[in-house]
Amino acid sequence: MTPRGTFEHQDAADNLRAVLEGAGFVAVTEWAWRPLGTQREHQPDVMVLDQAPADRRVNWTETTPALVVEVTSPGDASKDWVRTLRDDARFGAAHHWILDHRDHRLYAFALRGGQYDEVVQGEAPLRVPGWDRLGEIDVPALWR
Repeated sequence: MTPRGTFEHQDAADNLRAVLEGAGFVAVTEWAWRPLGTQREHQPDVMVLDQAPADRRVNWTETTPALVVEVTSPGDASKDWVRTLRDDARFGAAHHWILDHRDHRLYAFALRGGQYDEVVQGEAPLRVPGWDRLGEIDVPALWR
């Protein structure tokens, strides 16, 4: 089993999940995404699903998440910045966010033409285009 992130890492992921759920999104942590047609299993730190699964006993989905979030940790930041961005684009996740432990910023990307384009980044409260229902995200509070 892959070791989980630091306390700061897990806390930031849990805090973001709570913000997403508070805005009415179906947000999950500790879930796996198995992209259709692959044997690969990917476990982002947070995923937003279009709807809750009919079978509440499962802990994975083949349905492409609306949003995939990675929280970087010391020692694996390059994996989150390179491999997961590439793979999630290839498997069609429309939105990908990275919470970077190094600068405590949120980097938001949208899938366009098979590649992610950065749409916003910041460490202060910010709005992410396409996620208006969230209003402003208090990025510093995610790290508390």
